[in-house]
Order: sequence, then C-alpha cells, then structure tokens
Amino acid sequence: MTVSGYGYSAWGTSPWGAEVGLVAIIRAFAAGDRVVIVDLDFAPQALGAQYPGDALNPASWLVVSSPQGEDRVVAQVEKLSDTRFRLVTLFALGPQAQTNIVSTNDLRNVAGVVQPDTSDEFQGCGPAPLIAPQIGQTGDLRNVQSESLENVASGTLVVTSEGDYALGTIEETVRKLILRRLTIPRGGFTWLPEYGTNLPVKGLVSVQALGAIRDDVRRQVLNEPEVVEAGVRASIPTPGTVVVQVQARLRTGTSVNVAARVVVPA
Repeated sequence: MTVSGYGYSAWGTSPWGAEVGLVAIIRAFAAGDRVVIVDLDFAPQALGAQYPGDALNPASWLVVSSPQGEDRVVAQVEKLSDTRFRLVTLFALGPQAQTNIVSTNDLRNVAGVVQPDTSDEFQGCGPAPLIAPQIGQTGDLRNVQSESLENVASGTLVVTSEGDYALGTIEETVRKLILRRLTIPRGGFTWLPEYGTNLPVKGLVSVQALGAIRDDVRRQVLNEPEVVEAGVRASIPTPGTVVVQVQARLRTGTSVNVAARVVVPA
C-alpha cells in the first residue's frame, strides 16, 4: 500500500504522486538514424544532466551494437514524459538488420537510489548499405533470337513452350548492357551523367586517339556489377570507321564478347 505525501520511501510516493518502484527498461526502438526512444516502467530521477545517475545525463545510458559491441555514444537525452526518454547517439544505429542494445548505467530512481542495470534490444532504422545489384543466375527477358544477332541490343520477346516469357542467360544480359554503354554518348541520360562513352561522332580519328578510347570503354564496362575483368581493343580498319572489341569476364567465371562498329563522318 502507498500513501500520498510520505516522501520517496518504499512505503510512500513522491510529493507529486509519482510512484516509486524498480526502474527498468520495458521497451526501446529506433526513431531515427541516431535516435533511440526508451520506455521505463517507473519514473527515474530526471533533475538535470549534471547529476550522476540522472536520466538526463548521457552517462546514465549505454547504446552498443550487437554482437560487434561498438559504442554508439549517447550524446544527448531528452525527457518526453515521466517514463519515456529520447536518446541521441553520436554514431548511426545502422540498418534494420543491425541489432543494438540500450542499457542503463547506475540510473537512479526518484528517491536517488541507484537501480540495477537493465537493457533491451532493438533494431536500427538507417538506410541499408549500398550493395552493387546482382543479376543472379538468370538475366533479363530474352529478346535475341539468333546467335548471329549477338550484338543486337533488342528484339521481340521470346515465349516459352509453357507460355511464359523466356529469360536470357546472364551472359546475354551482360552483353546487352555492355553494348548499350558503347552506343550511348556520355551525358545521353540526364539522370546518369557519367553513363556512356565518348566515342567519336564526327571528324578524323587518329591512331593516337585509340588509347584514350580503349581506356574510356574499359572504365564503362567495369561499371557493370557482374563484370570483374575487361579487355578492350580499338582499331581503325578503314578511314572513318572505329571498331571496338570487348571481352569481359563475369562473376560466374564465364566470358562475353561484344563488338561495336562506329562510322565517324568527317
């Protein structure tokens, strides 16, 4: 039984009617990339950040990643209600797949008594790390019907005997992606300013320019996530014609060959 007005002892309450009990974390969740909301079952001491063990003192809290144990460093604490607090960490809590642990550190109750440390797990909510997209074991919808058209980037879709659209192999898909990079001038996609090559479109092309063309094409080919190694040859078989040949080795261990012929008017 508790009687109002009997102070902070186990037999009474605070003068303001706040019940005294064992302060423990009952729930925690990420509300931002560096924000943790913590709910307690009873009100802790919350007089100011300058007091040891006070809920507003960042040193009264610990937030670490699990299982790595990296300290997120609590930098600021804000009281949202008697039993809810907002912790701001110096370092990001990580993506949703990352588990974190928030715990109290000698937190005191409203009577100033140090409480046993408690903790709770919660997931981060930051953006997932950027990972190069993987095509997988199958590629795009198949739309090249003949091996003699291996350097054609598009065609009619192919329907399987089951009535579904056929999928191309990963090699067919990467071949199309490389050919697309070779045939689109850099800057041709407004939203991808670095996509495409600087193959000449007009004027005389000298043998001395072939080195720069090879380097430019190789950089573009290596930008494809499935390509791990690329070799490029460039030549001028006839005046006004540039031929670029690419051999790319894929993550799967297989290779694809792509050739592009560019006619450069004088």
